[in-house]
Amino acid sequence: MDFGVSTAPVVANGVLYVGADSDVFGVETNALYAIEASTGTLIATLDLPITGNPVVVEGSVYVVSDGILYAIEEPPIEE
Repeated sequence: MDFGVSTAPVVANGVLYVGADSDVFGVETNALYAIEASTGTLIATLDLPITGNPVVVEGSVYVVSDGILYAIEEPPIEE
């Protein structure tokens, strides 16, 4: 995975969350990435321009995008 990080990374329950600017197939996107910390496997993306560091509390990931606070359920890690 090759992308420019735009937020501080946060690790919770074995998952790394980071907001990033990415160039996917030549199209600029902004997203929150959920990456399995032990393997580096991409678990999920949320296509929003993340403007604040993600925070994880009791099973929810909180992010700010364009002045709106979003609460997203943590993605499951397949074993």
